Amino acid sequence: MAEVIRTRCVIGINDASITYVSWDAIGEQWVKRFMNRHPELKCLIAEQIEAAWIQETSCPVLEK
Repeated sequence: MAEVIRTRCVIGINDASITYVSWDAIGEQWVKRFMNRHPELKCLIAEQIEAAWIQETSCPVLEK
């Protein structure tokens, strides 16, 4: 889901001939790093929620 959001952010910036914005691939620990950067979003059940998201995530669900 994060990759889709990130890709949509550069639509209209990058074009076919040149890439102005690019990022490294999102790693397995991105949620924990994101939560460390944004402590105001922390909750006690973040890891359980992350596991549930992974199990229920699919392309058709994300495209809704």
